[in-house]
Amino acid sequence: MNTNIDLNEVKRLLLKKLSNSLSETEEQLLNQWINTSPQNRALAQKIHSSFFLTHAILDENELSYRNSWQRLRHNIKYTQHFLIRSPQYKWLVATILTGLILAGSYLFWNFQTKEITITAGTSKAVLYTPSSEEEYTLPQTENQVLNYSQFINKINRQKSIALSPDLYHTITVPRGGEYLLLLEDSTLIHLGPESSLTIPANFSRTNRTVNLSGEAYAIVYKDSLHPFTIQTEKVDIHVLGTKLNIEAYDDEKYVKVTLEEGKAELHSAKEFQMLPIGYTASIGEDKHIVLSKANIYECTAWHYNRLSFDNQTLENIMKKLERWYNIEVAYSSDNIRNFHITMDINKYESFNKLAQAIEKMNELKIQIKKNKVVLISERNLNQE
Repeated sequence: MNTNIDLNEVKRLLLKKLSNSLSETEEQLLNQWINTSPQNRALAQKIHSSFFLTHAILDENELSYRNSWQRLRHNIKYTQHFLIRSPQYKWLVATILTGLILAGSYLFWNFQTKEITITAGTSKAVLYTPSSEEEYTLPQTENQVLNYSQFINKINRQKSIALSPDLYHTITVPRGGEYLLLLEDSTLIHLGPESSLTIPANFSRTNRTVNLSGEAYAIVYKDSLHPFTIQTEKVDIHVLGTKLNIEAYDDEKYVKVTLEEGKAELHSAKEFQMLPIGYTASIGEDKHIVLSKANIYECTAWHYNRLSFDNQTLENIMKKLERWYNIEVAYSSDNIRNFHITMDINKYESFNKLAQAIEKMNELKIQIKKNKVVLISERNLNQE
């Protein structure tokens, strides 16, 4: 912007431009400001467009629109006869009207261009201790690891709690969250959104059993004499030093266990199975264990700060994104749910950027309203 013209002067010139009352010198000054930058030019063109002004001054509520005009007429003591005969009042009305238009245009423009941004999940979790019936908000580690045993010991010292073998602690991660913690045996657990990990109060290097609901990536400290056991609703996983990913959400049909490195044994109510490296085990309501070759990168990408989907249906993808971005997803038609997508992005990108990528790859339009997301087929839009 030209430094010789301040913002108030620009507003005055634009106001006079709307009422066709600029002098030749003022016209040159305004044109000089407009030509200073593309942003200035775009703003001037937008404000003076008939479409923009029409939408800025029209109210969808017709009664409100008429009342606003009545108030304006009363405030300026408006009469039709006097307005025609008196040039100075004609200028007054024009000035007030154009001022309202300019102010309304500014508000309308900012409202129309303001985009709702849906941010990615962050590090957050809550610890529940039944012994004291209290909840503690865990510190936001932001990709750093919480030393779980140190934190628990600190609480115990503060509360003077005598631990009992039948007690346990539960760490819960909400939607839009994740959490990293290091257990006393040096096992690293990365909890995903809407997940909870229950840990016995007497957990130790020789007593290594936890219960999981949700998703977790685990790097288990190797100790062949004391296997690490992860209990889920449908299967128990005995880990002998390994890297693995577990999906055990209550609202999913299957518990899925993917082995990246090491050894793992699966025990369900129906059978026992060794899980080979590079495979995923799926366990359903019937408790049978079904093995399939895994896409290790896709299954573990979230732990490495990526979101990766290889030819996945949009419904499966959105179910994961709902948890990570804390959103609610709706579909304009059921066929959209079966769209297949392949993509790989930084999981800390905003949902807006991810939505743009999905739109470019498919005939889709994604509407965002607060935390609600609606997927619409462009074919349906064209038919409307």
